[in-house]
Amino acid sequence: MTSDDLRALFRRQPFQPMRVHLTNGSTFEVRHPDQGMVYDELLIVGSDHGIEHCALMNIAHVTVEPAQPASSGPDTQNGA
Repeated sequence: MTSDDLRALFRRQPFQPMRVHLTNGSTFEVRHPDQGMVYDELLIVGSDHGIEHCALMNIAHVTVEPAQPASSGPDTQNGA
């Protein structure tokens, strides 16, 4: 995965949470675009457990969660 690939994932509108899978079997979640910084050869992600530093060459793949449908608010068509 290239730095441009990761930057594109972080810039998606709306942002879609993702899970980063490393070559050693570890994973971590990115729930918000401000949670990570992408450099040319490094991904830095803040998590509940601290800060993860990951060389891009150690990323096996990234899975992106499906976009959540936009909420239309309360149902006003049912006459209630």
